[in-house]
Amino acid sequence: HEVKLHATEPDAVLATKLSDVCLGLSTSGFCFQSLYVSYDFGRHWKEVVQYVQQFAWGPHSSTVVYSAFGAGVAGHQFLQDTKDLNVYRSSDMFRKGGEHMRMVVKRGVGFKVSKSGVYVAVGGDDGTMQLFQSRDDAQSFLPVVFPSELKETRYTILDEDNGAVFISVEHPKDADADATATHPSVTVGDIYASVADGEVLFKDDFEAGLNFWRGRHRLAVPAHASVVDDPLCKEGMGCRGKVLKIDGCRSSPSE
Repeated sequence: HEVKLHATEPDAVLATKLSDVCLGLSTSGFCFQSLYVSYDFGRHWKEVVQYVQQFAWGPHSSTVVYSAFGAGVAGHQFLQDTKDLNVYRSSDMFRKGGEHMRMVVKRGVGFKVSKSGVYVAVGGDDGTMQLFQSRDDAQSFLPVVFPSELKETRYTILDEDNGAVFISVEHPKDADADATATHPSVTVGDIYASVADGEVLFKDDFEAGLNFWRGRHRLAVPAHASVVDDPLCKEGMGCRGKVLKIDGCRSSPSE
């Protein structure tokens, strides 16, 4: 089970529950995960979505964002193809059912609700991903554009109170298509930062060291961040030069 309390409405609770087949309590049916909502702090529960993968309270107090496998799915949930996973939005905490529930992003394999918006990682046919962002309470999404074209495979998003956003983008180490096909598991991470309005503050490749800055803040380190020596470097082993240290941020990976 996973339980999430509402930030401002103490009686509103979201929770997930595995079916009896998953728990070994039944041999009839399939193994899947359901999302439940309670409006009276758990005294009564209502099942609202089956085959749910991820869920979160949205930016607005009455919004819920969740990912689930599409209509018509059958079989065990954890054997499903992630290409059938979509991101949905309820604008009224599921109070009126399907009337206020709709799909907002197709093939959304993971998402994060952040102070700067809602981020969704969309899976591609070749194992890569593309990141989309919403700034209007998950009603509409636009692709996140990075300074460099990358074959993106994973994201880690960190946001600050002042609206700045840090995104680590994992991608194949070698940009050459043939080399990537030969060694698909070799990846590196680039880190990007932008201010609340989306302007890029800096882009950096950790292998080159933290020394490539973009935008008018080229010589500044963003708030709550500092460039320090690699703390994992001991006696010359495992050293990565300089790293970016961020304090007071929350992180959530999208896979």
